[in-house]
Order: sequence, then C-alpha cells, then structure tokens
Amino acid sequence: MDHGGELERLQSENEYLQDRLNDVYASTSWRATIALRAVERLIRRRKVLGSLWWRSTKAHHGPRVPVVHRVTLPTSHSGLGAGDASVCAIVHGFYPEVLPEFVERLLLCTRLSHVIVTHPPHVGSVQALEAFAPLVDRGVAVVSQSVENRGRDLFALVAVAQRALDTDCDAFIKVHTKKSAYLPNGAGESWRQGLLAGLLPSSEAVEKQVAFIVNAPVAGFAAPRRWIDAVERDIMNRSVVRRLARRGGLRGRRRSQMLYPTGTMYWCGRNWLTFVRDLGLRPDEFDPEPLRHIANFAHGMERLIGCFVADRRASVWLTSFDADR
Repeated sequence: MDHGGELERLQSENEYLQDRLNDVYASTSWRATIALRAVERLIRRRKVLGSLWWRSTKAHHGPRVPVVHRVTLPTSHSGLGAGDASVCAIVHGFYPEVLPEFVERLLLCTRLSHVIVTHPPHVGSVQALEAFAPLVDRGVAVVSQSVENRGRDLFALVAVAQRALDTDCDAFIKVHTKKSAYLPNGAGESWRQGLLAGLLPSSEAVEKQVAFIVNAPVAGFAAPRRWIDAVERDIMNRSVVRRLARRGGLRGRRRSQMLYPTGTMYWCGRNWLTFVRDLGLRPDEFDPEPLRHIANFAHGMERLIGCFVADRRASVWLTSFDADR
C-alpha cells in the first residue's frame, strides 16, 4: 500500500473541507445566525445544569413519587395498623343495575361506616339505595344525593366532597358504575370489574390498604397497578390539567412523575378531598353528558391527581390481583 499517496489524498481532502468551512464562516447567513447559536448553547447548558439539579434533589430528598408495590406494606408503615380508622365509600350510581357488584365488594371492608351514593336525576334515590340494604343491615350509614349529569363521575365527587369530609372518616374509596360503552367487546365491563377486584380483593388486603392511607406521610393513594398511567402520555388534556393545577396552587413538576389512576377509582385520604373541595369548581365548568370529545374538564380532573401526587410527594401504593400476575 502506498502510504505516502494515501497521506497526500487525506491532506488534500482536509484542505478542501477547510476551504468549505471558511466559505461558511464568511457567509452572510452564518453571521446573521450568531445570536441564534448563542441561545442554542445557553439552552444546552441549562439542560445539563437542570439534569444535575434534578439528580441532586432526588439524592437529597428521595424520589418525588415513591411507588410501592403490593406484597407487604412499605417499610416505614409495616409496623403500623389502621387503629380505629373508619372508611367512607363514595359511589356514583349512574347505572343502578350494576350497584350489587359494588355492595358485594364493599361488604369485605369491615371498617366501612358511611356510604354516599350519588346519582343523576333520572335515577331516583329509592332505586339508587335499594342495592345497599345488606350494608344498612350491618349498621353502615347510607345516604344518597342527586347531582347534575355532568363530567361523568367527577362533578359528583366535587358535589359531595364536603359531605364526605363531614363524616370524619379517615380513608375513602371512590368508585362508580363504570361501563365505558364506547369501548369495544365489553372492555368497559372488564375495566370496572378489574378495578373493583384490585381495590377490594379481600378483607385482609383492604385492611392493609386502609392502614397505608391512614399512615402515609402527607398524602396517600392506592389503586390497581394495571391502570396507573402518567400524565405525560396524555397530550390532548394537557392544557386543562395545567389550568386546574394552577388553580389549585400546584407547582410544576416533571410530567414523568405525575402518576394517576385511570378509571377514577381509588383509595385516598382526607387531604385529597379537601383539595378537591377547595378548588371551588362549579357545575357549569363541567361538560354536560354525553361527553362528545376526549379533552374536557372531567378528564383534566382525573389526571389532576398526578399533579397533586407530584407536588405533595404523595405515596402511591399499587395494589394487584390475579389478572396482573
């Protein structure tokens, strides 16, 4: 191989490329974009510094959203029980024919002392309460409230948040007669049944979940891990979520840390209901049913839990059931 000839060829190519670079540096377009390149360098530098800051914050304070998988309680709560904590169930009964499923599961909760049943005007209170006779026989206080048919089950939660807090219960389970008829092949029915199975799988599991909610620092949520999602994946509702977060005084956090339970069924503590009440939401802010589009106030409220979790550094305990394993 002629190394001398190869070296001369490479030197010639290098000189040619240098000439082309000199032409670029001398061009009008290069000089005109000097300011833009300076801004680009600043942005890159800020990204690096921001990444280092997030790492140091996580190392010092721990992760923003500590997620604990089921099997045992989190280490910090494993020696704690629920004490004399009581439970209130908030049930939205849009489809009263499905309510017996909920009563069957709620009977597994021995700490249940109150049930608040919301229903749209076309469902009478007698019809809504009929299925809850087994709980009434057990001494559970069951009341109903008619609410406007707006925002799926989310406006119903807003409407009874104060009433739920007035029960003085320590833990709350929010459920609704979900069907999601727009989903094919009965997927909505499976979704509802899976959520109920994960939230109320057995008396022993429910006792652990109540203990977690009662003892979680700052705030705690429990929901089936199969239906936990991140706010960052939802583009359509982002502006609504951002607006609600500002209204509630929630500071901006990294969207990847904003987890929320899809299907709006979950366990929560008093702090979340207090936050919902203090938002001061009005009926006219929720879209009337049937909802004709995906991006709306109700979906924004559903995802707002993710912002609340990230801002308060709440704990999320992911429950599981047979279908998840």
